[in-house]
Amino acid sequence: MTNSKPSTMLGIDLGTSSIVVHHIADTRTEKNSIVPLNFQGKETLPSYVMIQEGGSVACGAAVKDQIANNPSRVIFGAKRLIGHKYHDRPVQELFENVGFEIQPDEDDNPLIVVDGKKYMPEEISSFLLEHVKETYKSATGKEATDCVITVPANFNDAQRNATKTAARIANLNVRKFLSEPTAAAIAYYNIEPKDKIHLLVFDFGAGTLDVSIVYIDGQVFNVKAVAGNSNLGGADIDKIIADYCIEQFKKKQSDFNPKDPNNKKNMALLLKTAEETKIALSSMDNSQITVPNFYNGEDLSVKLRVSKLNSLIELILDQIPTPIHSALKAASLKPANIDGVLLVGGSSMIPAVKDKLEEIFPEKIKSALNPLKAVSAGAATICQKFMNGQLRDCEDVKDYVRQRTVSPPMFAPGTIAVVDVQPITIGIKTANDRFQKYIISNKPIPQKTQIAFKVKENNTLTIQVYQGESSKCSENIFLRDVTFKNIPKQSTNVLLTIAINNEGMLVVEANDPETGYAQTIDFHYDGKLDDAKVQEIIRRHKAANETGKKKAEEKLTQLYDESKKLKSTNRDLYMQIQHQIDEALDEIDEMEDSGDFKKFFELADQISKKIQSNI
Repeated sequence: MTNSKPSTMLGIDLGTSSIVVHHIADTRTEKNSIVPLNFQGKETLPSYVMIQEGGSVACGAAVKDQIANNPSRVIFGAKRLIGHKYHDRPVQELFENVGFEIQPDEDDNPLIVVDGKKYMPEEISSFLLEHVKETYKSATGKEATDCVITVPANFNDAQRNATKTAARIANLNVRKFLSEPTAAAIAYYNIEPKDKIHLLVFDFGAGTLDVSIVYIDGQVFNVKAVAGNSNLGGADIDKIIADYCIEQFKKKQSDFNPKDPNNKKNMALLLKTAEETKIALSSMDNSQITVPNFYNGEDLSVKLRVSKLNSLIELILDQIPTPIHSALKAASLKPANIDGVLLVGGSSMIPAVKDKLEEIFPEKIKSALNPLKAVSAGAATICQKFMNGQLRDCEDVKDYVRQRTVSPPMFAPGTIAVVDVQPITIGIKTANDRFQKYIISNKPIPQKTQIAFKVKENNTLTIQVYQGESSKCSENIFLRDVTFKNIPKQSTNVLLTIAINNEGMLVVEANDPETGYAQTIDFHYDGKLDDAKVQEIIRRHKAANETGKKKAEEKLTQLYDESKKLKSTNRDLYMQIQHQIDEALDEIDEMEDSGDFKKFFELADQISKKIQSNI
């Protein structure tokens, strides 16, 4: 995180199913200065991307509505792919339930394929971030250059790096990664500023379940522990509902095969309807799930009651206490020590989920927060603090964090410090598959460990880096090999430093004070795009946008030519049409940066039909 103060910053909750963004209306005042960004009348942007013919891109609610008509072009769930390998469980589970194509590359990274063109998950996320930037510019007239992006507490190094790459492609500088539960705690403090309290943040979104315990002490937000399940979210509930509907439908149409490519369109529509039903059942007793002409000319129609939904998701509900008790144990706390429970994420609003939490924490659930907007609002608070020079990190409170002092330091009014913890243990492989742990989970960051290693005869040093909690590397996640080359021949031992910085990013250093050898590697996972590849992707996006603009301009010329036929026969209509064409031209100018010309073509088609009906 650099020390320079940007002029504009966005607080971005880059969610699996939707994006929420808050920005700063006035950096000078805190009250009512953090406002949500509006996306066509709504404060959420569905995380759906459509790759159109020619490669131009559209995003948001209109795209989500196209999922049944264009299942191979509408991309969603990119957050479940990002930072993963193709054969990882989250990728395979998503692959079974989407209409678009996913392929592995030579390094087993997942690629999304549309019209023969291959897109990395980072690119899909970058399209959404570009749309956010364009929306912000249209609303404020300002260019967004910097941001704070929230990530699940259990996001690993690979996933954080991939998210940062997505922002780079969108030309956004990530000043800080903030864990989603921590962001929610900050948002809650803005509403109810209380001191010396333990908050348990239960963040159940579309793709992940995170539990964090945050202790607010003076001006310090101290994350005591995190736990969770990065492969469990609301999307899993959507699939359970869809599977139940298929089970009921097969009682009438026993030969229906949900994996048949011919059924992808209606399966995509069923998943979308299942999500809508899940949301509806948070405030209703029952809901009807209907997909017209689902198979063989027969409609799918299933009535789902809350009681039935609860029985369907019983296995998911049974998993909820595990990360809660893990976090409590790591923080050396009991349920009675928790002063308040914050609900975050759409799935936390499910009544049965709330009931499960009430069993553990009676009468401690706080209702002040909006579960869908709290994370982004907390991120924007960090933006505001950053822009005003009022943000401190662990280094500024290290004596307090390491319990060398009882009380936190006093900062200037309005200043806060955020202390996060490492979510997953990181180490290296030693003999006999042994996992030697160096960066320890649920300990404050930054962390670093130094180890002496012998140099090989070829003047190199290679280590294999893993993450996980098992004592065996084979049961953990392999990150990558790190090789240090050209070590001086006179160096027999090299001091290796493995460190996690304030942003949760891994850095590995090797040095030999006797010979002066030193090399630093900013750690990135194997799927990481280098600078040249990032620039190539940016050029490709720009070329696709230019193609879309060219087609839009050709359509505009066609409209002008068609309208001339009205000039002598219906002057009033001709002038009206000219005004509408000018409005369509404005759409081209407004959408040039994002490459989303869908609204223009819809408007152009309406104008063309009006002309043709009056010639």
